[in-house]
Amino acid sequence: MRIPARERLRRERLARYVLRPPFAAEQLSLTPEGKLLFRLARPFADGTEALRFEPAAFLERLVALIPRPGRPMLTYHGILAPAASWRDHVVPASPPPRAPRCQGSQQPTASVTENSTPSQRLSGLSDQRLSDAEPPTRRHERLPWAELLRRTYAIEVLVCDLCGARRELIAFLTAPDSIRRILEHLGLPTRPPPIRHAPAALFELN
Repeated sequence: MRIPARERLRRERLARYVLRPPFAAEQLSLTPEGKLLFRLARPFADGTEALRFEPAAFLERLVALIPRPGRPMLTYHGILAPAASWRDHVVPASPPPRAPRCQGSQQPTASVTENSTPSQRLSGLSDQRLSDAEPPTRRHERLPWAELLRRTYAIEVLVCDLCGARRELIAFLTAPDSIRRILEHLGLPTRPPPIRHAPAALFELN
């Protein structure tokens, strides 16, 4: 879908469509027997207009809609598809690394003589500026984990809470024994909290 830049109402409508919940709250109700009644937006071919679930079974159906970690949420089609033959001609590639300049070498200069016309002088000056200009760099595809935490949760993990100094990353600890010893030294729990059952109040609908 293509929306012009100033079509604010159409952008809002598209955002509401993307962020819509899987079903409307008015479709769900609680029966006197304590079961969940889900009314369909359109009846089935056999005439079924509503479905009845146990609370735990209904939550199981909702959990199945949650995507698995690492699964891509965005799919490209057409020329931007991963296997498109023309994708390399559209998506810009990373610029090649620029070789460092030697301090002792001299950069080529434009040859401008006294008999040159103004257009030739301007052309030579433009060529010299283009040769000295830095090539455009492409933005990194992945942001650092600290930047992601700051944008998502507004947490500055690299800033000390006590003195406000900048922290430095030393190493990533992945060995369970080392992690357990550090947590015990700091007086922190070494085991995750137990998983508790959801209270019955979560299944009560107004």
